[in-house]
This record gives sequence, C-alpha cells and structure tokens, in this order.
Amino acid sequence: MARSRRRTTRHPHSNAATWRARIVAGEVEVEGRRAEPDQILRPGQVLVWHRPPWHEPAAAGRWRTQQGAADAIDGDYRRID
Repeated sequence: MARSRRRTTRHPHSNAATWRARIVAGEVEVEGRRAEPDQILRPGQVLVWHRPPWHEPAAAGRWRTQQGAADAIDGDYRRID
C-alpha cells in the first residue's frame, strides 16, 4: 500500500491527495531525509510531518472579570470589545 494511501486510512482527516501534496512540498521526511511521493516505508522507519505554521487571530489586549467572579476560583473572564 502506498504511503499516502496508508496515511489516509490511519488519519482520515486528510485524503491521499493532501498527503501527496505535503510530500511534494517537502513537509514529510523519512529517516531524516525528504520523502519521495512513491517511496515505500519499511517496518520501523520513522516518518515525520513538519506541519507548517498557521495563523491565529490576535487575542484581546484588555480583560475584565464578570461581576462576582473575583471570588471564583476558575477565573471566568469576558472579552472587552
């Protein structure tokens, strides 16, 4: 079974085309070397996916506690827009 197909079976969140694109983009290594799209893995080989960074929205700079929450242990906070 090809690696991208096996990844799809074990990790159904990404299909074979997505894994192939990751391999072609150089995000996947086998034993510390860039993987090839049709490379066959041997038992015990280490495969690493170097997930690219993603953008996260900025957090609000100011916060205040809810009325009465000052005594709460869990610190329930609401965002000030």
